[in-house]
Amino acid sequence: MLGFGPSPTSSPTSDLGLAVFAVLSDGHTKAQKSLSRKQKGSARTTRRCSVWGVVGDAKPLHVRTWPCACGAVHGRDLNAAVNILAESGPQ
Repeated sequence: MLGFGPSPTSSPTSDLGLAVFAVLSDGHTKAQKSLSRKQKGSARTTRRCSVWGVVGDAKPLHVRTWPCACGAVHGRDLNAAVNILAESGPQ
């Protein structure tokens, strides 16, 4: 499957699992006549402010919220979801 290959932090089993998930979810969205979108941009979605777009410093995984210079306080997961949605293009 194109785009799924070994990386320094992955194992062949996890790559295969991700590939199977992608195929199954794509088939499910087609069966339900819904839309799935793929992320096009960078991978720094948890670090980038979803308001200003400024990329902050790396934070350990236990840091779940972080204040931005713009005054917003971002939740790591919600901020990443907003950034991924914005990168995936118009609906």
